[in-house]
Amino acid sequence: MERFFVYSKEHNKPIRLLVQPAPEDKMKYINVIVLAWDDDNILYLRPRKSDIGKPPLILPRHTVFSADYARGDHGDTMQFMEGYSHD
Repeated sequence: MERFFVYSKEHNKPIRLLVQPAPEDKMKYINVIVLAWDDDNILYLRPRKSDIGKPPLILPRHTVFSADYARGDHGDTMQFMEGYSHD
């Protein structure tokens, strides 16, 4: 999961997390842009337009079960480099 946190933070790109906020809750996917993390928590923003300008949120790491690229993202970081052509 750590590599997805790094990807999100370094490229300001959303990732998808599978979380279970409380033991009685169902697991669900959420999209986040990671700002920082440590052994206990993840500081993140929601990438939705309706959440622009809202303060960062904190997610306990023990509630996160997996991480993946957000829908439509394949982790191609070459596209961020100058002069890159996808020919």
